[in-house]
Amino acid sequence: MHRYTVDVLLRPARQLVVCFDHAGIAENNPRRTRAGWGFGFVRDRTDKAGIFVKPTRSHWFRPPGLRDLCERLAEAGVFCPYDSVMTYGGSMGGYAALAYADAFRADKVLSMNPQATLSADLVPWETRFPQGRAQEWDSFPQIADQGCRAPARAVVAFDRRCAEDAAHIDLLDIPGRVDLNIPFVGHGIPYHLRKMGLLERLFEDVAENRFDIAEWRRLVRARRDLDDYKARIAARG
Repeated sequence: MHRYTVDVLLRPARQLVVCFDHAGIAENNPRRTRAGWGFGFVRDRTDKAGIFVKPTRSHWFRPPGLRDLCERLAEAGVFCPYDSVMTYGGSMGGYAALAYADAFRADKVLSMNPQATLSADLVPWETRFPQGRAQEWDSFPQIADQGCRAPARAVVAFDRRCAEDAAHIDLLDIPGRVDLNIPFVGHGIPYHLRKMGLLERLFEDVAENRFDIAEWRRLVRARRDLDDYKARIAARG
């Protein structure tokens, strides 16, 4: 596990949330004692327990060890006290939220602008993530959906107008998948949801089985007030 640090927030709770870092966090703050992505939010703004997976670099959770840890946690009964487990992350973390959903015994997933894979053989057109592309992609799961067969619902939020992100989503064959399309915001869904004041609500709606796709299609119209959205629309001419 020398390529990962895993922090655990234990407290009486109905639900456990497993959060995965997005790319760049480890490089910007390499200390193993740093807070994992989502730690402050889960601790201070929810009543849930948490596991926070922190890679030592942005390697897309490909080095071995993490899946073995999941099995040891399961054997130790760590997941037993909880009625529900949700995996959660964006981009690199969104990939992991899908790829490790079954390993962490998740019954629901919230994955934002994930990659399906960075295998050069499967996505030769993907050039945005050189650190991820440099990893080994022949072992399981070669595509994230291979690790996401059990959850009853996997909400995937992305911008279908972002061609590369949309191509990744189209590769995913996930039972129970629900797509939340947020057009003209690009790759950076958590940032834009936060700007709209909707990130916390999306988390809670998925976690508490309140997610309604028709309502969320209405809610994300608030993106039209974002400067980034207006700039993208203006750039289209």
